Amino acid sequence: MTDPAAGYDAGDRTHVSERQKRRRLQSQREDDDLVWLMNQREGRRFLWRLAAPTDA
Repeated sequence: MTDPAAGYDAGDRTHVSERQKRRRLQSQREDDDLVWLMNQREGRRFLWRLAAPTDA
């Protein structure tokens, strides 16, 4: 894997594919986290509280 401190070269196919892979994995982790949270009763309650309008 490319060392992030070495820089990024958008013309290097290896750099581009590695960055795309990292972004796909991050996106998949975020989706998995949300699914896990929504499968928990407490998680759904927590999100409802976050989405509820606040008294201003």
